[in-house]
Amino acid sequence: MSRTEARRACRHPVEWPARVRLVTEVEWHPGRVVNLSVTGVLLQTDEPYKIGERVEVEIDFLTQPESRTVVAGVGSVVRGHAAAPRRAAIHFDLGCAPRAATQ
Repeated sequence: MSRTEARRACRHPVEWPARVRLVTEVEWHPGRVVNLSVTGVLLQTDEPYKIGERVEVEIDFLTQPESRTVVAGVGSVVRGHAAAPRRAAIHFDLGCAPRAATQ
């Protein structure tokens, strides 16, 4: 799927907590999901991320008040905003390869 096609994916505005880190890092950084689609996510974060950087993302899907589901993915930063509030658009890897255990 091209980036143009990916950008056309229907985006859903949400306000969910998330964690993000470079794939080479151990420490997670807090973030907040601004919107999400089947192909990616727009995160608000305190950390600046550069276009092309590979990141891991964990999103707390708050679908019900008493329920929490964590969804994880790996992808690349395709857009970033260094000015406050910092934002990073992440395009998910959509392949089926298992991700490496990092815990």
